[in-house]
This record gives sequence, structure tokens and C-alpha cells, in this order.
Amino acid sequence: MSTTAARPIPVLVCGAGPTGLTVALLLAQQGVECRIIDRRTSRSGLSRATGVNARALELLDQLGVAEDLLERGFPLTQNSYLRGRELLGTDDIAPVDSDMPALLSVSEAEVERGLEARLASCGVHVERGTAALTTAPDGGGPVTLTSPDGGAETVEARWVVDAEGAHSALRAALGISLVGPDAPGLWAAVDVKLDSWPFDAGDTPNWLDAQAFWAQPLPGGNIRVFFGQDSTAISAADVQRELDRRFPEPAEVLSLEEAQPFALGHRVASTFRRGHVFLAGDAAHQCSPIGGRGMNLGIQDAFNLGWKLAAAADDERFAGLLDSYDPERRPVVTDAVRTVEARFATLTTGGGTGGGTAAEGAAAGLAAGGSDPRTANNRSRDVATVYRDSPIIDYRDPRIEPGVVPGARVPEMRLDASAAGASLRRRMGGGGRGPQHLVVRVGEPSRDVGTMGGVAGPIERSAHVDALPLVDWLDVYQPSAQLLAALGPGLFAIRPDGVLGFAGQRGEDARLAEYLRRLGFAVG
Repeated sequence: MSTTAARPIPVLVCGAGPTGLTVALLLAQQGVECRIIDRRTSRSGLSRATGVNARALELLDQLGVAEDLLERGFPLTQNSYLRGRELLGTDDIAPVDSDMPALLSVSEAEVERGLEARLASCGVHVERGTAALTTAPDGGGPVTLTSPDGGAETVEARWVVDAEGAHSALRAALGISLVGPDAPGLWAAVDVKLDSWPFDAGDTPNWLDAQAFWAQPLPGGNIRVFFGQDSTAISAADVQRELDRRFPEPAEVLSLEEAQPFALGHRVASTFRRGHVFLAGDAAHQCSPIGGRGMNLGIQDAFNLGWKLAAAADDERFAGLLDSYDPERRPVVTDAVRTVEARFATLTTGGGTGGGTAAEGAAAGLAAGGSDPRTANNRSRDVATVYRDSPIIDYRDPRIEPGVVPGARVPEMRLDASAAGASLRRRMGGGGRGPQHLVVRVGEPSRDVGTMGGVAGPIERSAHVDALPLVDWLDVYQPSAQLLAALGPGLFAIRPDGVLGFAGQRGEDARLAEYLRRLGFAVG
């Protein structure tokens, strides 16, 4: 039986993994109506991804989800590189320019649980057993869904988010190709319980051989192992055989969770948008779990897209914001996936016929931090990401490095020097209303916003601007040392995702007004 939804909805989110849930939560916190569907009949308890990086944790903290994850997980601190039982080198993965751990060992299932609970508190619930089947090839028509009773439903939505994962039916219906190579053979990711762990608690050992074997400790005592596996099923004996070949000390497999081999590749969609449909997360890109990038890139996709959708769904004047999603995210994601692809290739070939010298050289190359692990970790944990060619960022920044440049994320900091000074992230959290824009004037005596040249009229302190999104105004009389180091004296606009969108001199109110108009605000 086929039915048609009674009325159009602003946003349909397809897929309730971390990516889809993040989009839906951003919309719900801003009061935007949405439906979120998922083909699974229940949330999976399996830990597919197993690490949340610093940048994703910063964004999840704005949504009120990170604190619980920090309590349930623990930081990973080191990568070890081995050939057989021989240790070739280590990589310090702990230092990072963030108040969050560089990489937190915690399961994707826990991330989903936290996001879904927060979403339910906003009155939005996942419609399970419902999947998106098809839509018009130009991305401009309704979406056909399968319902739990086996029927079909046609849904009209102003905007559609495809977060249905690597096998997205919507992406196929749109004819969007994935660009990049497939890895040969089949691969397995399995959680096992061992009687001992012969490495440090925060160590992730990686072996340089054709199977790219690595192991990661998880909260609760499980160990995630990943390796090449050509059989159609995985048994405890398969994992035990691999451990016996590699671990420096005996470790017995006590139990393992059911798992099946899978194919993998390093692929990025040719576009992240067609018509009113946006691709995010694994629907837009896939890569090996080595390096812990996939889920984290998806969460960042979702946050970038979510705040823009919240604005566009409320007022058509903000629809132009959505034109920035693909040019901001796709180049960043492409660079990340190619980096993972290169790392995967080094792991699978570095211990080959070249012997010990080749393996040692490969290990040295993988330990990319060298004498500066912080810089390498900033890149791999996405805190150094810069949107370089965005149509909605004002790049006319007169300042000279060091300091945050337009297009880069502004780090967490205390805003003023007083003991009670609020942090940037808490200020931007919107007091439960969802992330908002923040305009900060640093080191200048306060003036009433209504007298600001070019920014008078509809913009007021801590008030809705044309309903969505929020713009909060802040004068900092006694800036903290952190704020001065990051931005310096001047006039700044920070986007809801924490990215610096505008940097100007004090008094450049006309330039600020021009920037806000570009976003879609009606500025006098």
C-alpha cells in the first residue's frame, strides 16, 4: 500500500547514525521541524567506529553530548608500529591544541546513544524500520520511503539529508558517483575479549604487513582488532592465529562478538549536493578505519550542514548558506580520505619484501609527528582544518600570523580575564537554544549595538535575527590572554560551528554588516 504524507516537512533526515542524529539534534535545538528515519529496527550495540577525535568532541560538547562520552571513554595516547613481534617505532598521538583529548576511545554505539537521548529530550524520535528508497534524479522531487509494515510512503520535504551510509539508495537514485580506489580483498573489524593486553592502556599497535593488522583497547575491556580476512566468516580461531603471530606476549581470545568481513575503499562522492538533497557521512565518503577519521568527518559534515539548514528551513533568505556546504566540506574530506589511503598503503606494503630496513622506513613515515607531534595531531584530529575557498567567509583579514585566520576554527578559551569569565563554547551554546553566531568586539569600550554604524536596525543583543539563527553580541573589556593570542583586538564574527567567519579592525562596522548580509541577514 502506498501513502502520501499529509503535508510537506522542512527537513527529512535519512539515517540515524552519528551523522544523521547530529543534524537532527541541531535542527531540533533551533526549533526546526524534521523527521529522522533509519532502516534499522533498533539501535546497534556493535562498536563500528571506535574513536571520537578532538574536533568532533568540541562540536558534540556544544550539543551537550561530550561530557557523558568523556566519562565513558579514555584517551588513546600512542601508536606503536611493529613487524612481527619487533617494535619499529612509536607515535605520540596525545598532544593537540584543544581542551579535548586528541582521540577518545569510545564506541560509535555510545555516541549514537548520547545523541539520540538528547534528541528525544527535544521531542524528536527516530522512526525505525523506515528507509529511503528513491527520489528524482535531479534531487528535486519527493522521497519514497518504506514503512515498517512493508508499505511505501511518499514524503515532500524542503530539504533532505542523506546520511544512510555507504550503501545509500538515495545516492544511487541521484546518480552520484564515488571517486577513489577499492582496497583488495575483504577486511574484518571484530571486538574480542582477551585474558591479557601486552601493551600500554592507551596504545594502539599497528603491524606493517599485507593484512594491515591493528588493535585498539576499548572501554569495558574489549579489544577492537582489524585485519585482512578472505574467508566468509570470522571465528575466535582466526583472531587467535593472528595474535599468536604478532603479540610479544601470549594473549588468549576468551570471546568475540559476531562479525562478518566487509569490502572497503577510499572514496569520496563527486558532489555532496544535488537539488535539495545533501550527502553527509558515509553516504558522501568512505575510508579505512585506520586513523579513526570516518565517523569524525561525518559529525563535522553534520554540524556544518545542520546550522545552515536550521537557518534555511526557517527563512528562504538564508538558503544561500547551503551553497557553501559542498565547497567547504568536500575539499577537506577529500584531503582526509587521501591521507588515510596513503597510510593504509604504507601499512599494507611497508613490511613487505624490502625487509627490516623498508619496514623501519615505513614506520618512520607513519610516525609523522616526528619532533612535532602536536602539529601532526592537529591535522589528523581536524583542529587545524581551514575552509579556504568558502563563499560565505570574509577573508580580508589584515592581521599577520600567529592567530586564528578566517575559515579556521576558534579554539575553546576563557573570553575575559576575570575569574568568572565565560568560555567561548558555553557562550556559543545558546543556553539550550542551540549553537548561534557570536559577534565579539575585543578591547574596545562598550557601545550600544543600536549605534553601530551600518549594523543598526533589526540586529539586537542576544535576540533572534529574522527568527533564525541567533546572533549574540559581546563586548570584552578585559580580554583574556588566550583571546588576545587567538584573535587580538578587533571585531570578529564566529559561526555556530566555531569557525571564524569575519575578522576586522575595531570600527569596521560597515564590513561586518556586509558580511552578515552575505549570510542572509537583513541589515540596515
